Amino acid sequence: MSAKFITPPNKLPDNDRRKLLIVDADWHDMEAVAVLCMTRNVNLDFYIFGPTSIDTGWLENAAGAVGTILINNKEDTDRHAEIKEELGKLDSVVSLGAVNDPFVTPLDYIVTILKKKED
Repeated sequence: MSAKFITPPNKLPDNDRRKLLIVDADWHDMEAVAVLCMTRNVNLDFYIFGPTSIDTGWLENAAGAVGTILINNKEDTDRHAEIKEELGKLDSVVSLGAVNDPFVTPLDYIVTILKKKED
Protein backbone atom coordinates (compact mmCIF):
# COMPACT_ATOMS: atom_id res chain seq x y z
CA MET A 1 0.00 0.00 0.00
CA SER A 2 1.01 3.58 -0.32
CA ALA A 3 0.20 6.90 1.26
CA LYS A 4 -3.02 8.68 0.39
CA PHE A 5 -3.50 12.44 0.42
CA ILE A 6 -7.08 13.58 0.97
CA THR A 7 -8.21 17.20 0.84
CA PRO A 8 -11.60 18.89 1.11
CA PRO A 9 -14.14 18.24 -0.33
CA ASN A 10 -12.98 14.66 -1.02
CA LYS A 11 -14.75 11.93 0.91
CA LEU A 12 -12.84 10.55 3.89
CA PRO A 13 -12.00 6.87 3.38
CA ASP A 14 -13.47 4.28 5.72
CA ASN A 15 -10.51 2.05 6.48
CA ASP A 16 -8.34 1.03 9.41
CA ARG A 17 -5.11 2.67 8.24
CA ARG A 18 -3.30 5.16 10.45
CA LYS A 19 -4.49 8.69 9.68
CA LEU A 20 -2.94 12.10 10.24
CA LEU A 21 -4.75 15.41 9.86
CA ILE A 22 -2.45 18.24 8.88
CA VAL A 23 -3.84 21.74 9.40
CA ASP A 24 -2.42 24.82 7.65
CA ALA A 25 0.68 23.11 6.32
CA ASP A 26 2.73 25.06 3.84
CA TRP A 27 2.57 23.49 0.40
CA HIS A 28 6.34 23.06 0.20
CA ASP A 29 6.18 21.07 3.45
CA MET A 30 3.53 18.80 1.94
CA GLU A 31 5.68 18.34 -1.17
CA ALA A 32 8.49 17.12 1.10
CA VAL A 33 6.09 14.62 2.70
CA ALA A 34 5.01 13.43 -0.76
CA VAL A 35 8.63 12.87 -1.80
CA LEU A 36 9.24 10.85 1.36
CA CYS A 37 6.16 8.76 0.60
CA MET A 38 7.41 8.10 -2.93
CA THR A 39 10.74 6.79 -1.64
CA ARG A 40 9.54 4.81 1.38
CA ASN A 41 6.67 2.46 2.09
CA VAL A 42 4.44 4.87 4.02
CA ASN A 43 1.05 3.39 4.83
CA LEU A 44 -0.68 6.49 6.10
CA ASP A 45 -3.70 8.51 5.07
CA PHE A 46 -2.97 12.24 5.18
CA TYR A 47 -5.99 14.50 5.57
CA ILE A 48 -4.86 17.96 4.56
CA PHE A 49 -6.69 21.14 5.56
CA GLY A 50 -4.48 23.56 3.69
CA PRO A 51 -3.94 27.30 3.94
CA THR A 52 -6.81 28.05 1.55
CA SER A 53 -9.24 25.36 2.77
CA ILE A 54 -12.63 26.58 3.99
CA ASP A 55 -14.78 23.47 4.47
CA THR A 56 -15.03 23.37 8.28
CA GLY A 57 -17.55 20.50 8.14
CA TRP A 58 -14.96 18.38 6.36
CA LEU A 59 -12.37 19.44 8.94
CA GLU A 60 -14.63 18.47 11.83
CA ASN A 61 -15.22 15.02 10.31
CA ALA A 62 -11.51 14.58 9.64
CA ALA A 63 -10.55 15.60 13.19
CA GLY A 64 -12.89 12.95 14.54
CA ALA A 65 -11.48 10.24 12.29
CA VAL A 66 -7.74 10.60 12.91
CA GLY A 67 -5.36 9.58 15.65
CA THR A 68 -3.13 12.63 15.40
CA ILE A 69 -3.64 16.23 14.31
CA LEU A 70 -0.58 18.23 13.23
CA ILE A 71 -1.07 22.00 13.38
CA ASN A 72 1.24 24.57 11.83
CA ASN A 73 1.84 27.15 14.58
CA LYS A 74 4.80 28.94 13.05
CA GLU A 75 5.00 32.61 13.98
CA ASP A 76 4.76 33.73 10.35
CA THR A 77 1.22 32.40 9.87
CA ASP A 78 -2.09 33.60 11.21
CA ARG A 79 -4.23 31.53 8.85
CA HIS A 80 -7.07 29.58 10.47
CA ALA A 81 -6.25 31.06 13.88
CA GLU A 82 -9.67 30.36 15.42
CA ILE A 83 -9.77 26.83 14.04
CA LYS A 84 -6.28 26.07 15.30
CA GLU A 85 -7.14 27.45 18.72
CA GLU A 86 -10.17 25.15 18.99
CA LEU A 87 -8.30 22.09 17.71
CA GLY A 88 -5.39 22.90 20.02
CA LYS A 89 -7.57 21.90 22.98
CA LEU A 90 -7.67 18.28 21.82
CA ASP A 91 -5.30 15.66 23.26
CA SER A 92 -4.45 14.34 19.79
CA VAL A 93 -2.80 17.60 18.65
CA VAL A 94 0.89 18.02 17.92
CA SER A 95 1.94 21.63 17.43
CA LEU A 96 4.54 22.33 14.74
CA GLY A 97 6.91 25.26 14.38
CA ALA A 98 6.27 27.26 17.56
CA VAL A 99 9.30 28.17 19.66
CA ASN A 100 9.18 25.22 22.09
CA ASP A 101 7.73 22.62 19.72
CA PRO A 102 9.82 19.47 19.20
CA PHE A 103 8.87 19.37 15.49
CA VAL A 104 9.04 22.17 12.94
CA THR A 105 7.37 20.59 9.92
CA PRO A 106 5.05 17.66 9.24
CA LEU A 107 8.03 15.83 7.73
CA ASP A 108 9.90 16.02 11.05
CA TYR A 109 7.01 14.31 12.84
CA ILE A 110 6.46 11.70 10.14
CA VAL A 111 10.14 10.72 9.99
CA THR A 112 10.08 10.28 13.78
CA ILE A 113 7.07 7.94 13.73
CA LEU A 114 8.56 5.95 10.84
CA LYS A 115 11.80 5.49 12.81
CA LYS A 116 9.83 4.27 15.84
CA LYS A 117 8.01 1.81 13.61
CA GLU A 118 11.35 0.43 12.38
CA ASP A 119 12.71 -0.07 15.91
